[in-house]
Amino acid sequence: MHSIGGKQVVEGQKITREQADAEFNGRSFRYESIIEVPLSESQRAALASFEWNHGGGIWKGDAKPIIDKINAGDFA
Repeated sequence: MHSIGGKQVVEGQKITREQADAEFNGRSFRYESIIEVPLSESQRAALASFEWNHGGGIWKGDAKPIIDKINAGDFA
């Protein structure tokens, strides 16, 4: 279930760009606790965007190989 500012999101709800930015920037992402190597700002932003769009559980399933490669230093 999604929420904005602690309130449940309902279908058709609209928020401002400022509200969206605050929600995104204030969130802690699950990838942060499972990445073991330093990342650039761009790499962190990419992982945050990916997790935002697919949900934090993605790292335990289909996207686990991405985390494994990053932790192995394989950025190719």
